[in-house]
Amino acid sequence: MIDEAGRRLIAQRNGNQLSASLVYSPAAIKAEAETTNAIITQLATDVNASPRIPKANRDAFGTFVAEWVNFYKSSLSLVDRLWFSTMEKVHEFRKRAAEWRTLLTKKGLKASTPADKPVAPGIGPEAGKIPWMWILGGASVLVGLFFVVRIVRGSMLGQAALAEAEDDAVAAAREAERRKAARKVITIT
Repeated sequence: MIDEAGRRLIAQRNGNQLSASLVYSPAAIKAEAETTNAIITQLATDVNASPRIPKANRDAFGTFVAEWVNFYKSSLSLVDRLWFSTMEKVHEFRKRAAEWRTLLTKKGLKASTPADKPVAPGIGPEAGKIPWMWILGGASVLVGLFFVVRIVRGSMLGQAALAEAEDDAVAAAREAERRKAARKVITIT
């Protein structure tokens, strides 16, 4: 049974709208790209093995596959997987692959694998989401506490140093008065 939060996540994913407070990890993006690559590769294999598909559809699908391969090879380094837009693009390709599968099945494709199903929340790419807002909020609190402790500690040390300096100044003034008084005693006698 899926609770309300799960329904919202599914609705967000199906609408290709994801919460701004959550970000995919690079490993989740890579896993989703690998899954999408497997889906597209298998679909291309099925298209090549099916003689009933019209040449125009075959050529258009070939263009789609070439576009995917270009994206897949050039955009999945670790640095590229740090950006949320990479996951959005992978989701777009996966959705387009499902649309191609539906179209080609109507044109006579005999698919060798079952159709792609949406991933349930907490499994697959949904599990790779990191609640960055909570992490950044916690880190901000820790950094703030660090500086507050440094300031308080510094002010306490500063007060102690100030008190010590005042004590030294008072002691130096007393010593100066004592020497001055001792000189007067020596000069008078």
